[in-house]
Amino acid sequence: MFPKNHPPVVNILQQNIIVRQIPTTYIDDSDSETEAGSAQDESEEQDIDEDDCMTDEDFARFLANWSEEQSVRAETPATQPLEISLSDYNGLMPGMSVELLEDDFLRITKILRYRTGEVKLRGYYFKRLDNLPILFPKERDRELCWLVNEDTEGTVSFEHEVGVNDVQDVPDIVLTNRPWKDQVVPTPSSYVCRFIWHATLDKGEWIIRYLLPTESDRLFRVSSSGLRREWRGRTIPYGSVQNTNSAEHRPRNLHPKLQRQYTFGDVFCGAGGVSHGAWEAGLRIKYGVDIDERACETYCKNFIHSICEYSDFNSWLTLPVNEVKVDISHSSPPCQTFSPAHTTSRNIERDEANSSLIFTPCDMVKKVKPRIHTLEETFGLASRHKETFYTLVQGLLECGYSIHSKVVSCEKYGIPQIRKRLVIIAAGPGDKLPQFPAPTHGPGLRPYVTIQDVIDKISPDAPDHSLANTAFQNCVAKAPYDPNSLARTITCGGGERNYHPSGLRNFTIRELACLQTFHPQYRFSASYAKKQIGNAVPPRLAQAIYQAAIQSLQETDESELAEPIVIE
Repeated sequence: MFPKNHPPVVNILQQNIIVRQIPTTYIDDSDSETEAGSAQDESEEQDIDEDDCMTDEDFARFLANWSEEQSVRAETPATQPLEISLSDYNGLMPGMSVELLEDDFLRITKILRYRTGEVKLRGYYFKRLDNLPILFPKERDRELCWLVNEDTEGTVSFEHEVGVNDVQDVPDIVLTNRPWKDQVVPTPSSYVCRFIWHATLDKGEWIIRYLLPTESDRLFRVSSSGLRREWRGRTIPYGSVQNTNSAEHRPRNLHPKLQRQYTFGDVFCGAGGVSHGAWEAGLRIKYGVDIDERACETYCKNFIHSICEYSDFNSWLTLPVNEVKVDISHSSPPCQTFSPAHTTSRNIERDEANSSLIFTPCDMVKKVKPRIHTLEETFGLASRHKETFYTLVQGLLECGYSIHSKVVSCEKYGIPQIRKRLVIIAAGPGDKLPQFPAPTHGPGLRPYVTIQDVIDKISPDAPDHSLANTAFQNCVAKAPYDPNSLARTITCGGGERNYHPSGLRNFTIRELACLQTFHPQYRFSASYAKKQIGNAVPPRLAQAIYQAAIQSLQETDESELAEPIVIE
């Protein structure tokens, strides 16, 4: 465990850790010279220069300045750490792992002694999976998770400090990015860490990801491209298909990432809100899948070059792999059962069927093996149905996917309505987890997009913009309100208290669609258009997410193409 040349370690348990004190050197001034020179006979008379004297006024000024200087020094804490010799700790050194009193662990990177005399160990901080929330896969004995924190300014800290007296044992910890099926434990008593849990300041956001190759121990790492190849086979950099937009009049020296497109598949696609945003971001829409016939009609009207499968999920799973494989996939299983607005339903069988569909993303990624998968649900899933949510997350982690979960406020992305949604971005083995796009609207950013900003741009002859059937049921006007405000959440029925700012009528179908950020020319089937709009993910939100996903994949592909090829 320790280097052969290192001094023997007697015991590093907390009660026996020895911190050697640096001996203090005292000066024997009996025969030494004074600061002014050689020893003087006290009786010898000294000449005094007038320049060596102070007036009373000068002396008072000197005392005042000296007192102020001492006050400043006293108020300034001397917390700058000083590194001390590692040999002072009976063999504890950077690179070693220690078990702490609270059943936690630390991989030492530095040993520090503060000017107060306090000695601390700084390093990577771990907890057992069994001692963490049930987000993690269970029944993994001796598996750890690396905890990463974020301070009040958003700075991410990968290290943690503990007192040297907290150490109770020296175990062996392996950091690896290899999948769980690969047995990498060197000894039965070793611990293994594959996960990093990044806790953010936002209570609705967290990250669980697999270690990167650069974070793994040298003997227990595998390349990202190797992991990806083992999971999904051959991957074409910059996308699975030729970019038809660049095919005509394409310069010979056009960058490869402009010549290709990543492909996209959308399950539970509905009217196509997510696909609409994915197309705007630059993805090639390969297919959409839904069991709602009217929604499929709308999808086909707008994605004429894509396949729309009118099918239930389990039937779709039986299709050949080459028909369903894409670079990026999405699923939005029915979520009404988990919504905070959901009340007791008369159709219990339908609710049970919809509830079971929440776990289909795990089956989808096993079939499609996408590089990135996204999931959108009601925010009530994570807060009110934690057991269901945790089971979903566990399933994705078991498949080797890293996860970034966040409750998103849609108005911060230019969507003119108050709408909160739970969004999960998952990256497959070997691929980097994309960052959520930064908000674009709000305090200190661009102004929120308002109702008036949107409906004023709608042409009077726009499709689905007829005022017929927009009158209130009781024909009684409602209170007008400020059009320079945000709409309430648009739902299948239009939304509670969602009506035209004049108070004289409801919104038209086109107004609702534009408030949901559909393109002004997006076409809907004649039946249930309002329901389709309310069920849709705002395309503008989807566009922002997939732009970030495309950037992440392009960075990965560019980095791997630049790596030298090793010829053995």
